[in-house]
Amino acid sequence: GILTLKDFPDVSTKISQKQLRHIAGTQQLEARGGGGFLNSVSDAQKVLDAYHTGQVKILGRNAQGFPVVKFEGVTGTNVNLGVGITDQATNVFIIKGTKSPSIVPTNPNWSPK
Repeated sequence: GILTLKDFPDVSTKISQKQLRHIAGTQQLEARGGGGFLNSVSDAQKVLDAYHTGQVKILGRNAQGFPVVKFEGVTGTNVNLGVGITDQATNVFIIKGTKSPSIVPTNPNWSPK
């Protein structure tokens, strides 16, 4: 069926410090060896705000059970070195975590398994 905010009741409204692992140019991104990133923490907060106000399209859940959403208002960068993707623009994001959420850009062609 269609997923709604009610399916993910515990997602906080404030971006966590963990977000820095997914922000361009941070030591935290470098320390984790790269991966998908946003340009700023404020972009991450915009995605989270849009999620809470119903402005995103919830595409489904990822393998960990976190919501995967599409939001045209922010563009992130998907990185998946395993398949040779180094900088793919994306409007699709994983909202990872509940009490201390972070926004992780993912494959723009993501679909539920």
